[in-house]
Amino acid sequence: MKRVSTAAVSGVLLAVAIVGAACGPGAPAATPPVPTDWPQANHDYANTRVATGSPISSANVRRLGVDWTLRVAGISQFGALTTSPIVVNRTVYLQDLKSDVYAVDLDTGKLIWQKIYDAPNHGPNGAGYDNGRVFVTSGDHTVAALDAKTGNEVWSRRVAPPLQRVNEQLTAHNGSVYVSTIDSEFAQPQDGTGMGTIHAMDERTGDDLWTFNTVKDGDLWGNPQINSGGGAWYPPAIDTATDTTYWGTNNAAPWPGLKGYPNGSSRPGPNLYTESELAIDRSGHLQWFNQVKAHDLFDYDFTASPILTSATVNGSSRKIIVGAGKGGYVIAFDRRTGSQIWKTAVGLHQNDQLTMVPAGQTISVAPGSYGGVETPMALANAVVYVPVVNQPTDFTDTGFTVPPVTTATGELDAIDVNTGRILWTAKLDAPDFGSALVAGDLVFTSTFAGKVLALNRASGQQVWSWQAPGSINGFIAAAGDRLLVPVGLGATPMLVSLKLGASGSASATVTATPTASSSCAPSATTLCISTSNQGNGISFNTNQLTASAGAHVTLTYMNDSAIPHNWHVFDGANASSPSIASTGIKAGPNDVESVSFTVPSTPGRYFFQCDVHPTLMTGYLVVH
Repeated sequence: MKRVSTAAVSGVLLAVAIVGAACGPGAPAATPPVPTDWPQANHDYANTRVATGSPISSANVRRLGVDWTLRVAGISQFGALTTSPIVVNRTVYLQDLKSDVYAVDLDTGKLIWQKIYDAPNHGPNGAGYDNGRVFVTSGDHTVAALDAKTGNEVWSRRVAPPLQRVNEQLTAHNGSVYVSTIDSEFAQPQDGTGMGTIHAMDERTGDDLWTFNTVKDGDLWGNPQINSGGGAWYPPAIDTATDTTYWGTNNAAPWPGLKGYPNGSSRPGPNLYTESELAIDRSGHLQWFNQVKAHDLFDYDFTASPILTSATVNGSSRKIIVGAGKGGYVIAFDRRTGSQIWKTAVGLHQNDQLTMVPAGQTISVAPGSYGGVETPMALANAVVYVPVVNQPTDFTDTGFTVPPVTTATGELDAIDVNTGRILWTAKLDAPDFGSALVAGDLVFTSTFAGKVLALNRASGQQVWSWQAPGSINGFIAAAGDRLLVPVGLGATPMLVSLKLGASGSASATVTATPTASSSCAPSATTLCISTSNQGNGISFNTNQLTASAGAHVTLTYMNDSAIPHNWHVFDGANASSPSIASTGIKAGPNDVESVSFTVPSTPGRYFFQCDVHPTLMTGYLVVH
């Protein structure tokens, strides 16, 4: 044993006494550091989206200003960012829709490293973190692990066959990376593999620890050359005490049906386990399921990340899980049994309980295929905050038409977790694809019009807003006294850091000018349509064109956005009708193509769409 001299001990005691005297009995305690980590997509494994310890509140929210911006270049079908950044040890990890990954210094916004995959992803993709590694999708079919300090790829594994894909932000816990594939539902013909499979992958190697097929017994409910479905779009909730994972699942397809197979008749029965809440134990075995919508016709994915919490039910405390989806319902389940405790409708509802669309009719249904609860909720102090999109879709028994997304509205609802009662509803003038986040006495959300909003959690009253330089269809994260806002649509996609006390600005420099569109002058024989980067970049400048029956016309399409688009018109009311004419897919910006065709001789409405965004960019050629 090493000896310590008496003089040395006395010196240490003297130093302690001096420090104690200097501080004195009345000296204030050191202020604990403000937490800055947002380590998973929804902050924690319970998916609460609560910025624990954040100093942001109604008392200082007006002091939020732009601290730094990071421009991203990876643009795909839905812009550049449909994700939540994560923050670990003062480093921000972000993934764009070309699967490129960025590591950014939280304090300065400076790039530490980037990993370029240049592989388009449908989204909402994004990074997960555990044990010094960042887990991402490297395209639509592959998962990769990166060293968090260097960005070097540690391993890469393909998990999806051609008619499946991975569009989910990943999550990792206790040695496992959790990822789900989904089906390529619009692909026809199918090949019998169009299913969604959940994978628990070894964090060290990428090998599967277990898999679970979300199509019951692997049987596609009828015709495997037509049907597909299942899988998850969003990360699960994880009970860290038991490693049980809870998932909301995707719809069955085709929806509403195909010619010859109206109203989903190619897939009879309930189509398990689609549109269900699932509880899967640490070995990959199904503990319980609760199907929310059997044999769905309207694309009502029940896939918002579920939230783990407790509720007081009939005077007793019960562990519950709260899920939601595009059907416009928020549902609480008993965490042990899966039984339903309460069910609350949010947003616009009309004709959504139909079990068939009558032949020859067109029915307006709400929520539509882009309505309901599309994005993650938040929970704090026994209140669930729910972002909602209000937009109907017109359905026939074999097809559908979605109005332009710019015509939709939104809302944020606050629900009592004990009873399911709506406490307040804040109406929004644009759809809410931006999720919810709680900081202090505020709940934040964002709209497709690019507004970041702070609402009083108790009343729903708006107390602050900030206009982003583009549209938002990604999810805000928080880190200490900052909000991290992914602005994924518009002229210059970027991640914006809003910090208390900062006074900078985030402006989008439009790099393309619509000079080519001015060469198109509408006339009896000339039609003009465009997509502009001035807006969100995923809408036509009009959803109606007019022409005379039988006329020979030339249509000029210009894509002035940074997102690929085309124009395609059909000889009927939807895209299942024969094609009349189309342009090629134009990469933009300032990309122009003209196509000539003969207008149908029968007056009526003829459907057109962008084939890249067939549920977002639509309209009609009105023939008179």
